[in-house]
Amino acid sequence: DRSRLIDRLSEAVLDLDEAGRVRACSPAVAGLLGWPAAGISGRSAAVLLPAEFFYLRLMRPKVERRTRSMRERVSDISAFLLETLPAVKFIQSVGAEERETRRLGGLNSAYLDDLLRLQVTEFFTAAVPNFLVSASRALVFFAGGYLIVVDRSMTLGTLIAFSSYLGFATGPVQSLLGIYVGVLRMRVSLRRVMELTLAEPDVQQAEVPATLPPEACGAVRFERVSFRYPGSETPVLTDVSLDVAPGAKVGVIGESGAGKTTFIDLLHRHFDPEAGRVLLDGVDVRDLGLAELRRHVAVVAQDIVLFRGSIADNIRYAVPEADPAAVENAARLAQIDDFIRAQPQGYDTPIGERGARLSGGQRQRLAIARALLQQPLVLVLDEATSAVDRETEIRLTTEIDQLFAGRTRIVITHRREALTGVDMLVEIGAGRLVLREAA
Repeated sequence: DRSRLIDRLSEAVLDLDEAGRVRACSPAVAGLLGWPAAGISGRSAAVLLPAEFFYLRLMRPKVERRTRSMRERVSDISAFLLETLPAVKFIQSVGAEERETRRLGGLNSAYLDDLLRLQVTEFFTAAVPNFLVSASRALVFFAGGYLIVVDRSMTLGTLIAFSSYLGFATGPVQSLLGIYVGVLRMRVSLRRVMELTLAEPDVQQAEVPATLPPEACGAVRFERVSFRYPGSETPVLTDVSLDVAPGAKVGVIGESGAGKTTFIDLLHRHFDPEAGRVLLDGVDVRDLGLAELRRHVAVVAQDIVLFRGSIADNIRYAVPEADPAAVENAARLAQIDDFIRAQPQGYDTPIGERGARLSGGQRQRLAIARALLQQPLVLVLDEATSAVDRETEIRLTTEIDQLFAGRTRIVITHRREALTGVDMLVEIGAGRLVLREAA
């Protein structure tokens, strides 16, 4: 839409420039061709321009509605491709190719139907004004014929010259019509973008953010915290309090959906509590700058997030200013340095879309290296080892305890047997937090 509108604007600039020259010559032309012809022109314009204006006002909602519907169909196809392309092997493994092909065919048909409706609507939006212009020129010939044959106040040459002049004068109107239709389409696209860009974030940073004290060591405190998701009547956490000492290892257990991840989202300040406070080293997290808070609280989740780029880029993602030596040291501690150096391009080796070229274990160690480089005060493991076997889980847990010794560790899991060596064990359920005896 943007490129089409720019093309239309370029054409309109030339047409308007030409129209300006025609207008400057209008008195001279009227004198040469005769004022009867000028009278016909004035009456045609007096009828034509208001008619076009009101017709375009009438068609504008329909063009915007059709354009929005077509854009939504494009979004549906994009979402389908983003969802299915990374899962091609799984789709093939369950024999769902034909079903997904039918889904894509249905989405394509819906898109083509909406596109055709939009094209028809745009055709009639432009066709009626064009018809009015043609009708006005036909009216000029009819009136001119009358003046030539009956009234004999105009010659044939004058009529032909005036008709050509009228064509020059109405050209810019047609260009402006094309711009108008282009603007209607662009407005719909801009409105969809503006809905996102103008949306206010739920979490607002303090105007003058506080900073952690120099002696910060990772003490975490929840003071009578209550929280429910927007639009929900069911509280996720109710009057929850917890003190985590610096350097302690805390296990958090509970059924799926009990609120374990929400508990950490409040610490990471993806949400703010309805009541109560969350403190990091005595400072309310709402008073801290978001970048500083999240810089000091590292999260290693079950689904490791990796980006297209090199191994080094992914390790230093949280600390982009880290030098190569620091990146290599973090990889060495995470025991992935040997694997990286064995690659053809070493640390510059691309890992593919979402780390597709890495195994599950390599992805986990890359995430650990990234957390090590971040040097957080608090490390959160959110079901980080739930996808591996018991033996691998014990080995990874032991390595993490060694690598992050002295730092506060919060281990979230729904399996109690996955917790070893915890200083505190808490269970979340029914919105409450209950202390359990550590194993």
